[in-house]
Amino acid sequence: MASPTIPVDLRDLPPPQPLEIILDAIDKPVPESGYWAFLLPHFPQPLLVHIEARELHYRVEVADDYRGVQMLIGQHLPE
Repeated sequence: MASPTIPVDLRDLPPPQPLEIILDAIDKPVPESGYWAFLLPHFPQPLLVHIEARELHYRVEVADDYRGVQMLIGQHLPE
């Protein structure tokens, strides 16, 4: 079993940098864990169409420190 992906913290970057970083990541092969993880300042609505176009799944949850959200993107998301 692959180890969990450590989230990339994009919360302090100005737009559109988080979107560009995530789009660049999801254009590459899926990591061994089966997903990418990102910390974002808010729900990334503009990103959803790009994720769905790549036939990937996503889940958004409140970040552990309550400063934004954690987004998981991939083919196989952890439980």
